Amino acid sequence: MAENHLPPEKNRILMVINPIMGLLILSQLTTGLNFSRLPPDFFRVVHIGGGVTLFFLVCAHLTLNWGWVRKFFLHRG
Repeated sequence: MAENHLPPEKNRILMVINPIMGLLILSQLTTGLNFSRLPPDFFRVVHIGGGVTLFFLVCAHLTLNWGWVRKFFLHRG
């Protein structure tokens, strides 16, 4: 198992954000595949609202993990 090098407060925040992001991804998939069967108001709230929420959580997730992103994706050399 990989060592966790995140400060405890970042780790606690990610322990909340990550499962919520997982649920929102499943919600996006489910509502997206069934949009024609859903009432328009329900779709608007769940799919569009969930998408906006997911966007901000992904931004927070990337911000909290920016050191890892920089190390593995932005490394020059």
